[in-house]
Amino acid sequence: MNFLSFLACLVLLAISAVVLRGVPFSADVFRAGDDGGLRRLAGLPIHDLAALKRRHAAASPRYDVGLFGNSRAVQVAAADIGIDERRFFNFAVPGTTLRQSVELLELLVADGSAPRIAVISVDNAVLHFQSRLAYPGLVRRLPAAIAGIWRIWRSDDGGWLLAARALVDDVRTGWAQIRHVYSFGQIYNRLSFMFPGLLAPRNRFDLTFRRDGSRPMAPPPAPTAPTTLPPERPFVLAEAYLAQDLPRLARIQASGVTVLLYESPLYPGDAVQTAAAEAPHARRLRALFRAQCQALALACLPAARLGRAGAEPYWPDCCHAPAALLGPYLAGLIAGAGT
Repeated sequence: MNFLSFLACLVLLAISAVVLRGVPFSADVFRAGDDGGLRRLAGLPIHDLAALKRRHAAASPRYDVGLFGNSRAVQVAAADIGIDERRFFNFAVPGTTLRQSVELLELLVADGSAPRIAVISVDNAVLHFQSRLAYPGLVRRLPAAIAGIWRIWRSDDGGWLLAARALVDDVRTGWAQIRHVYSFGQIYNRLSFMFPGLLAPRNRFDLTFRRDGSRPMAPPPAPTAPTTLPPERPFVLAEAYLAQDLPRLARIQASGVTVLLYESPLYPGDAVQTAAAEAPHARRLRALFRAQCQALALACLPAARLGRAGAEPYWPDCCHAPAALLGPYLAGLIAGAGT
């Protein structure tokens, strides 16, 4: 093989890896209800799962209710809320944060397939969990990223230092996406998902997604009693990103989508609840959340206390509410919105 042939093969492989993102040649497993395909969803990265859920929404009648968030919301099924499966879809993507939920909802609005009511899980302020955007890809997101950095620079609470941190955050996001594109494991998982008859899954997944986009959470075998929370490691861009994302949701609401936000609940034990209430950074972030929601006329609910400590249904940890508790709570929010 001469050098030009080698180079052509290398370019072809590189292009193929990019084309495979979002598993574009796969069937709609949510519509088909294929158990094997729904089970293999767990092996796909964030970008692909978000793309598949978006594609399903575009090919379906408009849903009345959509639930957005991460692993703290993905366990909730239509049955947990008491709503018909044809009216509800769970758009939550594990491993993401509010910014990814806003991004996905904006894309659904642009597609004309956004749900009439968007219920959004916002990570409890004490958790300080921050993942970087994975969907859509870096090139499509670049103009918005540049505009966001500029707004941070020019804002009263921003400045050049915070803008530089936002730039570094976006560069890290881009690099992580490039590594994921060319990761052998991710390429194999995509091919296995698209061609299940040819390639076996790399991992066995005991929990499968459901047709309504949800994924059940394994219940603990015995009562748990979490007493601690993750140590405070504040994300320096949390306030700046929140100040950008909430106005985006206000614009979405102005377009005709009812937006409901709720802070994810924590284990109802007194030790956890007290620690969450007393954490200094969490108090500041929660106050900003409340003030901006009020100014933008957004419905934003503080974390509810769900269930009783040590009683069924059991919590698996401090921060993932059982669907049997979260579902009825969300049903109340949705009923209050008029469905």
